[in-house]
Amino acid sequence: MATLTLQQLRYVKFNSSLIRKILSCFYQEGKVYRIPFGPLRGSKMYYDRSVNYHAILGLWDVEEYQFLGRLLRKGGFLKPGSITADVGANLGFFSMWMSKQFESMEHTVIAFEPAPETLKKLKTNLQENVCPQIRVVEQACSNKIGHMDFYIGNHHHISSILKSWADSGVDGSSQRVTVPTTTLDLYFQEHVGAFPDFVKMDIEGGGVFALKGCEEIFTKKRPLVWIESHLPEEDQAISDVLTRHSYSAFRFSDKKIVAEKGKTHPHPEGVWGTLLLFPNEITHRIKPLLSD
Repeated sequence: MATLTLQQLRYVKFNSSLIRKILSCFYQEGKVYRIPFGPLRGSKMYYDRSVNYHAILGLWDVEEYQFLGRLLRKGGFLKPGSITADVGANLGFFSMWMSKQFESMEHTVIAFEPAPETLKKLKTNLQENVCPQIRVVEQACSNKIGHMDFYIGNHHHISSILKSWADSGVDGSSQRVTVPTTTLDLYFQEHVGAFPDFVKMDIEGGGVFALKGCEEIFTKKRPLVWIESHLPEEDQAISDVLTRHSYSAFRFSDKKIVAEKGKTHPHPEGVWGTLLLFPNEITHRIKPLLSD
């Protein structure tokens, strides 16, 4: 077993079969439980065996939430009436966190999630927590309007528009379904009437398509974007955004500004990992907020 670092221990960034076995004695499939720790402490979450212990205990991506909370509050990037796009809402952890953080601002979260079974859990979680600020959109974000194949992996965190990614689970197979698609540009123009101030995108390689549907958002609104890249092709799609739209990036994975916007993994100074994208013109506001 690899030695755990202090950072991994502090933010519970490790898996444990022992913890999973202990939790199985207390958590029952199909029931809703209060989250005991972390940024969503006191909120409720539906439980089944696909929900990992980090999520049900409230320890999911704690370090990332601490960073984003500090950045958004201190930087004043979200104003009353602001809008967040949660692209790849999954079980709703991020959407609920955003609505809780900025509830007093009448902040709206538009949560995009296409996977049928995951949608059911997402809606249950939002109903249990009474989250009127969150609007669920049962569509995948892509570069076109219509329908496309979507692949359900053996765990909800690997379901994707990309079959190769959804097949990367334990048993190496996925289930194909057809889901409706939209572009972020069109959805916000037609159904919201305003573009988002903040975009979170974590769609298991699907950013290859979804980022191409954000041209007007990047040009006209210039939002902050929190994105997790999973594949070389997704790295390249993000790199294209940086170069074409005059954006910069902070690589959260190693706490560095991306020095080589035109390079991707494995270049150490290139585009890869979990990234904060921001317009070049606000670099002076962003940089002082990036350090712990």
